[in-house]
Amino acid sequence: MAAGFAAALTAGFAALAAVLTVGVAAAFAAGFFAVAMVLISCFIEPALMLCEQHIVARFVLQSPR
Repeated sequence: MAAGFAAALTAGFAALAAVLTVGVAAAFAAGFFAVAMVLISCFIEPALMLCEQHIVARFVLQSPR
């Protein structure tokens, strides 16, 4: 009986560890995605828009009239 209880306890802890590992990995992935979206929306997208405006302005100013 003690061996069965120990095996069940070990299996329970293994399952708990697996669930926690998956949960931590999912939380980390969600946090990483959220930080990436903030960085993209706050820094990368405005920089790309400025580059786009600069390129369009150069083509418009250099186009023959």
